[in-house]
This record gives sequence, C-alpha cells and structure tokens, in this order.
Amino acid sequence: GCVCVEASIMSVFESKKEGRVLRHDPQKLASVIFLKDVAGSAAAQGSLWAGPNTGEELKAVYAMGDDVQSQRQFPVWLDLMSGRNHMVVGMASTGKTTLMQTLVMSFATRYSPAAVQMYILSLSSRTLGHLSQLPHVGEIIFAGEADELRRLLRLLEEEDERRKEIFA
Repeated sequence: GCVCVEASIMSVFESKKEGRVLRHDPQKLASVIFLKDVAGSAAAQGSLWAGPNTGEELKAVYAMGDDVQSQRQFPVWLDLMSGRNHMVVGMASTGKTTLMQTLVMSFATRYSPAAVQMYILSLSSRTLGHLSQLPHVGEIIFAGEADELRRLLRLLEEEDERRKEIFA
C-alpha cells in the first residue's frame, strides 16, 4: 500500500507565507494524493534515500500547499532541524494517523536507515503497525505495552547521556 494524504485533511490546512493565509479548496483537490506524486519528495524523484544524509537537515514532504493568488502548488515540508518541538494532535478522524504515515514514509524514502531511526508511540490504535516493516523504524509501541514503553524510555535516556558525553 502506498501512503497518501487525503483531500479532507488538505482542505483544512492553513499556512502563512509572505503575510498571506493560503487555504486549500477541497473542490479542486484530488480525493487522494500519493507521496510519489508530490513534487520534491524522494519518491517523486525515483530514488530512495536521496536526502543529504549529512545531519545538516532533516526534512520531509507531508502535503501540497496551494497558493491561490499565484495559481501554483508547492510541497509543504516539515523541518525537524528547525529547533522547534512538534506534536500531532486532533479530534478523532481528523487525519492524525494519515499524517504520521505520510511523514514516516517521506522520511523513509528520503533518508537511509543509518541517518534516520524512528520510534513510534501509537496509543489509540494499531493502524501504524505496518510501518514496523521499514528498516528506519526501531519499534512501534501500542497502548498497554508498559514494558516496551519503559524499555524505549530507558533507551532514550541512555542515548541522551551518550550524546551529552560526545558533545560536552
């Protein structure tokens, strides 16, 4: 299965660019947009792990933006090296799982497993379970897996200490 961004998610997407609020018109969007069709994604370029893999950037395409005034569409990137924290929240059936699938697949097609390792907490359903097949996914922890969650937190603490020693 190919991961896609549903048009209903795109219809509520808003972005500020050059002082304008850009909104998607759901009537003009395809019902499904496949990652391979998103300009700028590694899947569209036909090569896996085409990202820089240098540690200088960590970006993933997750949507197509729509600049109505200029009559153009453009890829919308999530930049994890921007120095900001990121959280995905929303009511039930608003596209959180679809967004997470899209981001994971975008990172996995752009960067090698040596450059990106993902650990996923999926506390409401097992829908993201299929992503465990990717070499980039270290583990997916579901609701009720307390031992696995403790093990992941211990791993993160150890990695944090290791990096403090390296970069001290």
